Amino acid sequence: MIKLFLIITFLTNSVFAMQVSPIKIYLNQKEKIQNLNITNNTNKTKTYQNTLYKWDVDINGKSIITPTTPIEIMSSPLIYTLKPNETKSLKIGKMIIKNNNPENFRIIVKDITPSNKKGVSIKMASSIPIFVSHKSSKKDKNLIKTKYEKSIDEISIEIENQSNVFQEISEINFNNKFINKIHYYLLPNKKIKLKFDLNQKEKYKEYRLKFLNGIEIKKEIK
Repeated sequence: MIKLFLIITFLTNSVFAMQVSPIKIYLNQKEKIQNLNITNNTNKTKTYQNTLYKWDVDINGKSIITPTTPIEIMSSPLIYTLKPNETKSLKIGKMIIKNNNPENFRIIVKDITPSNKKGVSIKMASSIPIFVSHKSSKKDKNLIKTKYEKSIDEISIEIENQSNVFQEISEINFNNKFINKIHYYLLPNKKIKLKFDLNQKEKYKEYRLKFLNGIEIKKEIK
């Protein structure tokens, strides 16, 4: 098992060396295969490699990726070469999909072009989430449970997703003014715990959680 914090760069602008579209992939029983488009935006021929992982998130909101096999999820092709400004459409698929069993994967697309230069060579990579059997996003905040623990200088917020679809946390603020812009995936039937430092001169009365699908949860701090 590989545990790491994934810095996810959504490469959608042509100023980047590699462009990936879409930035999320959804698979289900009716659509077991989807296209992933990779564009080489450089003036040089590039070789790329796809690696697929089972994906989970730990209690601290950090990603855990585990190597997977073509039986679980597949990409075709895995290694390919693109000329300058060329786009290739890849097939991402999963043959066995259970309707009520959401699964999460990631595909990491990496530039593996050999370098002829000496010294440090920076390679582009992009990590794309793959959601299997996730139902359409629900705006039911009753399926998201939250509680807090507070000390003199710190507060931890536990957030639990009781739905069968992932949620994306975009913001948490205190007293509607101490705003923390964040981005965490809250996977189905999982929970995470986020910690924040407190200003001891401030009396904290409430916190608000905001999600990308429009859900907003407000809780009193006693």
